[in-house]
Amino acid sequence: MKKEQQLLTHFHFVIGEQLENYEFDLIAIEDITINAITYERYLYKDKVSKQLFNIVPKRIILYFNVDVLCEVHFYFNSDFFNFFINKIKRYKIDFNRMDEKIYCVLIHNVNLVINVGLETHVKLY
Repeated sequence: MKKEQQLLTHFHFVIGEQLENYEFDLIAIEDITINAITYERYLYKDKVSKQLFNIVPKRIILYFNVDVLCEVHFYFNSDFFNFFINKIKRYKIDFNRMDEKIYCVLIHNVNLVINVGLETHVKLY
C-alpha cells in the first residue's frame, strides 16, 4: 500500500461513501449552503471510534450532498496542530504551506487541510 493510501486510512471515512453507511451514528445539524450547493451536515456520535492518530476529536462533522459524503471535519484542541503536521510529514508527503496556520495537500483526489485558530481543524474533501 502506498504511503498516501496508508495515511488516508487514519481518517476512517472515505469521500464518496453513501449516507446509509453512517445513518445510525449521526445526529442531524443545520444544513449549510456553500457556492450554491446545499450540504446536509451531521455530527458523528461515536467520536472515540474515529480517533485520528490515537487522539479523540472534540467533534466530527460530516457533510453530505445527495446522500454522498463530500467533506469530513475533525475538531481538536488547538495544541494538536503541530502534532498532526508532524504525523503526516512522516509519510513523506509535501504540504503546501499557505501560512503559519494553514497547511494543505492533495492525496488521491482528496484534499487534506489542517489549520489552527481557537481549535485545530482537520478537513478532508
